[in-house]
Amino acid sequence: MVAGKSWAVLPPFDPTEGTVLREPEGSGPGYWVGAPTVSYDDGLFYLCYRVRRPRPDRGVESRIAVSEDGVRFEDLFVLHKSALGSESVERCCLYRTDDGLWHYVVSYVDPEDRRWRTDRLWAERPDGFEPSRREPVFTGPRIGVEGVKDPNVYRIGGLYWMLLSYAPRPPRLPEEAHATGDIYNTGVTKSHTGLATSSDGVRWVWEGDILSPPEEGWDAYAARLGTLIYLPPVFLGLYDGSRSVEENYEERCGLAISFDLRRWIRVTVEGPWVVAPGGSGSVRYVDLLPVGETLYGYYEMARPDGSHELRVFKRPLPQAGGELKSSNRSDRWRGEKMYEPRWESLDTRPCPDWYDAAKFGIFIHWGLYSVPAYAPKGRYAEWYWHAMQDRNGETWKFHVDTYGERFTYQDFVPYFAAELFDPDAWAALFERSGAQYVVLTSKHHDGFCLWPSAESWNWNSVDAGPHRDLLGDLTVAVRNRGLKMGFYYSLYEWFHPLYRSDVERYVAEHMLPQLRDAVERYAPSLIFADGEWEHPSRVWRSEEFLAWLFNDSPCRDEVVVNDRWGSDCRSVHGGYYTTEYGHVGGGKSLAEGHKWEENRGIGASFGYNRNETVEDYATPEQLIALLVDVVSRGGNLLLNVGPTADGRIPEIQAERLIQIGEWLSHNGEAIYGSRPWRVSGEGERVRYTTRDGVVYAICVGSPGRELVLSEPKPVSVEAFQAELIGHGEPLAWLHSGGKLRIQVPPILPDFPVRYAYVFKLVGVQ
Repeated sequence: MVAGKSWAVLPPFDPTEGTVLREPEGSGPGYWVGAPTVSYDDGLFYLCYRVRRPRPDRGVESRIAVSEDGVRFEDLFVLHKSALGSESVERCCLYRTDDGLWHYVVSYVDPEDRRWRTDRLWAERPDGFEPSRREPVFTGPRIGVEGVKDPNVYRIGGLYWMLLSYAPRPPRLPEEAHATGDIYNTGVTKSHTGLATSSDGVRWVWEGDILSPPEEGWDAYAARLGTLIYLPPVFLGLYDGSRSVEENYEERCGLAISFDLRRWIRVTVEGPWVVAPGGSGSVRYVDLLPVGETLYGYYEMARPDGSHELRVFKRPLPQAGGELKSSNRSDRWRGEKMYEPRWESLDTRPCPDWYDAAKFGIFIHWGLYSVPAYAPKGRYAEWYWHAMQDRNGETWKFHVDTYGERFTYQDFVPYFAAELFDPDAWAALFERSGAQYVVLTSKHHDGFCLWPSAESWNWNSVDAGPHRDLLGDLTVAVRNRGLKMGFYYSLYEWFHPLYRSDVERYVAEHMLPQLRDAVERYAPSLIFADGEWEHPSRVWRSEEFLAWLFNDSPCRDEVVVNDRWGSDCRSVHGGYYTTEYGHVGGGKSLAEGHKWEENRGIGASFGYNRNETVEDYATPEQLIALLVDVVSRGGNLLLNVGPTADGRIPEIQAERLIQIGEWLSHNGEAIYGSRPWRVSGEGERVRYTTRDGVVYAICVGSPGRELVLSEPKPVSVEAFQAELIGHGEPLAWLHSGGKLRIQVPPILPDFPVRYAYVFKLVGVQ
């Protein structure tokens, strides 16, 4: 039975025609079997469903069943509520990640606070879950709601997306709701849909509300989005709705659409999309799964006696009006989003979670320019060849005096030997620095490649110079340390003959094949494009390359890109936005509210500059202050080192990395995985970050005997607590006259933290 208009692209179904998969344990209200979620992996269907009895027994079991045809299922695993110590277990879901592990996300009543929560179990097999082997995904207090449950997980566009229903925290909640653990049946709290995302399927970030009940209508009490499917260019979602608390357990099925998964529009505002016959409105928990040429739909339907049964329908995938995207890949990519070679599409791709959580990375400028290792103070040494062209400049004078007028830039190749290069030692230093990712210059503007590029025959580190795949060797070493590895790539080359004569041929015959080769060889986690400013992205064919990168490359799920893809791109298009020594470039300013990164050297140059002295290098306090400031404003810091031609990282640069690492080893909780607070800081010395409901006030330099703050407001005397990381004991404090005054203990010489001091504030408004 279908209300409203029919949809040619998503076939309507009569719920009475579905095949019964499971029947309830008894007759009458409260005997239910349903709440299905289904996935398809390596030729098998996996169905999660719930068995329920009347109150006070409620949700008794969650089960996993397996099938070869999507209709005849055998139970594989049973999770009884007693294994969780819970009064009720609710909807659950199953998925597998790229490492082969299975993950079972369960929602249940927390035995301690009687609120709904969601946990994750993991195992090597879908029948091997141990309830003791689990960790929280979301609890109500963590995300500021009363309770959260009913997960369903998708893999779309390189991210994992989790749909959840949740109850917002109301002004008041009846005590009987806590006594029974039933916050959804109070009439005060309604059912909303929230979204969480993850780059690895393990660590989840709460994104917030995506579908809320309207003020009035057939779905004014509940709007619980439980399934979605991709129909280019939109996503279709089915949600459970009800008008009032009395109808809360007899929901109807509504239809919503979205273009980006974060903002949904209710389509069936005048009535539900599917209703059940026989006087009951309940067709709920519909989950759709396209496999091959068939669309499978699993749902819970009410019987006339008030009990609920679990059913499935099968329909041929429709051909008119669009194409439903489906995949049989083992990672349960249900509704894979394909990016079009247009900025309007590419810019909708979310930045993978790992990058925002990482906060700190290492940049490496290393190449032929590392042989002369010279620039006037305040200039970039890696621009040596370009600077040589100015016959009146300081670089040309240095070159003639040192190497002679007839010594060309190409003559530096034999001296770039990298004979002391130890990639494992480099990777160990980067790990010790606390950095989470590494970016090596695969090719700078001189065109010399650090891998065996066929497009740069005899102008790369394997055919000439070190005779070694420097990019490949470092990639292996860095990843062995558990860090992410990426590369810098210059789109243009100063003196490439084809670039200077026919840029379109240069892009088609040299640049694009070369860049794709590097991606296919090393599957980078990050690509830092550069050298884009002479032409718009249309000339560089950047949209075409990025569409391939995001859709079909070996790193499509994880790769992060910056905004340097054309003269029209900085702070407008691409992935994260960039500043360089605090500047955007091109007369532009950094766009607000978008992920960004500051990249700079420890000195004034990226490439190693022998002309710099210790006074030209930033102090550890300055670098830590920079990291803290950047992170407080939502950015990452990509800090550069410039190795010598023989493959050593200069001692003063290595020392700075170690000093940063020592600070992060104590204070990393205020940096990694943090987010900007409502204000980034106050005054010149204090910056704020927040994570998991905790606010961190980071004071650069000694705070003295008392730290006075204007922004943090204690929730209450009982709830507030201040701690100096490294001290370990609660600090005395006073809030009066709008100021928070925290008493600071004496900072003795053996105190483990230097340069900047982190105050952990709990219970802050």
